[in-house]
Amino acid sequence: MKKENPSLFHFLLSGGVKSIFRRWIWELPQTLIGLLLVFYFTVRRRVLYSEKTEGVMIFVTKGRWGGISLGNIIIGSEGLSPVVGNQLFMHEYGHSLQSRSFGILYLFIFGLPSLLSVVFRGSNHHHSFVEKSANKLAYDYFNGKYFLEYWDKVNYPMA
Repeated sequence: MKKENPSLFHFLLSGGVKSIFRRWIWELPQTLIGLLLVFYFTVRRRVLYSEKTEGVMIFVTKGRWGGISLGNIIIGSEGLSPVVGNQLFMHEYGHSLQSRSFGILYLFIFGLPSLLSVVFRGSNHHHSFVEKSANKLAYDYFNGKYFLEYWDKVNYPMA
């Protein structure tokens, strides 16, 4: 898996016409909210490091709170590691794949239901359809590209 460490500015303006279109038109709401969250974590000095991999920009922050995916921006706690086999990374990448497919509708179809699931379902959040769908997309992507040896079906069940 190819990893890079570009600046966020460089990342948002790189990748060719298709990637730029996807970030700034098709996934505009997610990109803007992701930028605001990155700014928030940066100002609060919570970002430990950032890295580009698999066409997304990863920001790993202090603490143990999980993660959030907004378009091509994934923000997660210290348990997030941008490597194949890290379940949190692969799960959040699944949400990025949802965003690529549904564009501006992503926040309504997946983002808001996921947030409500966290608030109202608590520990059962990972059993919601939105989360299972992200897991299935991630599993299919990473297993097809890297042939996964393991997937945690208890904590990351699939649809």
